Amino acid sequence: MVVELAVDILKRGYPASVAVQGLLPRLETLSAAAVAGILAAAIDLADPGELDFFYGSEDSRPRDSRLLEGLWQRFRAEVVVTVEQMLLSGRRSNLQRAGRALHVLHAVDRTATTSISRTLASVYVRAPSLVSDLEDDEDRLPDLADAVNDAFDVVPQEVDNLLQSLQQGAPASHRARIMKVYALAVHVGYDDPPVAASSLRHTFALKRLVWAPTVERDDKVIEEISSAFRSGSKGLENVVRAQLDAFTGALFLLDDRLAELEAAINEPAENVFVAMERNTRRMVVRGLMEQLVDWASEAAAGDSPSVAKIIGLFDTIPEGRDNLRGILLGATKELSRDLDGLKQLLPHLYAALVGSSVLGRSCAATAIGELPYHSITNIPDLLFEAFGALLRDQYVMVHKTAVAAFQRSIVPERYRINAANAILSLIHYYRTQSKEDAFLAECVSLLAGMADLFGNQSGLVRRYLIDVAMGIDPIFLRSCILSLSHSLGHEAEFAKLAARMIPQMADRYNQSDTATKLLRKVTKEGLASYAGAFHYAAVAVLDIELHTALGIVEAFLLAGMSGEAESLVTALVDSNGDSVRLRRRRRMLQWPQLAMQFEAAVAARDLERMSATSRAWIEAAASDAQDQEDGRERSARSSLPF
Repeated sequence: MVVELAVDILKRGYPASVAVQGLLPRLETLSAAAVAGILAAAIDLADPGELDFFYGSEDSRPRDSRLLEGLWQRFRAEVVVTVEQMLLSGRRSNLQRAGRALHVLHAVDRTATTSISRTLASVYVRAPSLVSDLEDDEDRLPDLADAVNDAFDVVPQEVDNLLQSLQQGAPASHRARIMKVYALAVHVGYDDPPVAASSLRHTFALKRLVWAPTVERDDKVIEEISSAFRSGSKGLENVVRAQLDAFTGALFLLDDRLAELEAAINEPAENVFVAMERNTRRMVVRGLMEQLVDWASEAAAGDSPSVAKIIGLFDTIPEGRDNLRGILLGATKELSRDLDGLKQLLPHLYAALVGSSVLGRSCAATAIGELPYHSITNIPDLLFEAFGALLRDQYVMVHKTAVAAFQRSIVPERYRINAANAILSLIHYYRTQSKEDAFLAECVSLLAGMADLFGNQSGLVRRYLIDVAMGIDPIFLRSCILSLSHSLGHEAEFAKLAARMIPQMADRYNQSDTATKLLRKVTKEGLASYAGAFHYAAVAVLDIELHTALGIVEAFLLAGMSGEAESLVTALVDSNGDSVRLRRRRRMLQWPQLAMQFEAAVAARDLERMSATSRAWIEAAASDAQDQEDGRERSARSSLPF
């Protein structure tokens, strides 16, 4: 009677613990025919999955896998048949439930997925064609994916062969899902130990991911492969090191593909969207090559034979393959971390710096910016001299890249004055060019921090930079204006730049105090010289940020500019308006106005004005209290249901 009642409860889909407690001691009396009816409830009890809505957070969900494990031990064949029926049901919820069941059972029996691995992998790959309620082709079915990965871990050769057979003649949506399986197979958790080079699952999956883009042409499949490498190689260094030949071979084939895409860009396009698609494909393939170089260099770092294998590629690259040579320079960041790698790399890095290839010089400049600081003593002066020359290179691509690299480079102090003069020359030129404000702002910000290198001329340089910045669209100065204030703020002329930027920095929604910080960097002399500009800025930000407008009033008072402060407050009050919506803000502006009037009356010993100002203050306080009361009453009425 207890078994029948428990089975009836579980058949209804209720993962009730009381039913499980009654059934577990009596499993030997349970018929095999009843397994199919209660397995779904047993799975949901072992792993509720998407039932978070009913059970709260993941940590608080009840989990009890005893019934599922008991059914597996006693009725293995029936469980396999039922799980397979779930996989073939064509419903997303059943697929996910089957995946959770196999993932739970894998923890107690690693062979749980072997007898069903073919169906498991096939259904996952073909889900876009088999599952009617799949969210979209990119739906990862995470629970089912975990089960596929478990099978891959137990029988890697079998699953890999199956995936390759499914790939033959498959549509792009199916091929993309195969890449999802391989991407999950190479994933290593943040706290997981490094994977051994002998791991077959990781070896098979990584090899497929490396070679697939050399023959694949579908955009979605390529993007899936790229996303697998985008997560980084942490934990996979041993496996990657064992597969370096595959990485280097794939680089050459991908470079052929990149050359085809770049040639296609120059062909006439039907419309702008076709041109954009071509450029996107080129960028994806180039990005994938850079990711392969990153993975290979991270794995090779510290191992001399592996480092030699990567650097040896420079000597095998045919002439004209500037893309591949430039991308390979991306290995500099990792390979230059030890002396041996740096020594092997320096000749190729110098050759690229002084070479005839524009792309090669640009990539070499980027590589210089990634050299680690501790290697500065081991780098010959000739390399830094060659890098400094790139700041004067006639090609835009080269000197712009060199400026970006210089900001994070380890160039010694003795070479920085020449670099500063080169950047100053760039500012002279780009100041007259249109649509170059972004690069000009970058140069100004960089040179401002180096102004002391000009010695007696440093003040003149700073004032020149302020004049240049005044001609730059403020949107390009927002991110660097505070750093500029540290190096240029003690110049009186900086006040005009600050006054111009304050309306751009005021932020009502994020409650940012950047504008106030900027105001504090202005000298008293600058504030007095450009009082009119700050007056205009305060009025301009009144509707955006009252705090900033009043901050300018306060700055005037602290600088002893009481006349300008009183004039500004009056202008703010007059421009505020007197509607009900603005009345509260108007009152906030009247307090400093009345305070200044009272102080002026006290200083003049004018009792009549003191008395009048006192009455005005009392009246304003009474009006403010009444406005607050009216506001509370309106708020209370607005919450009524009628």
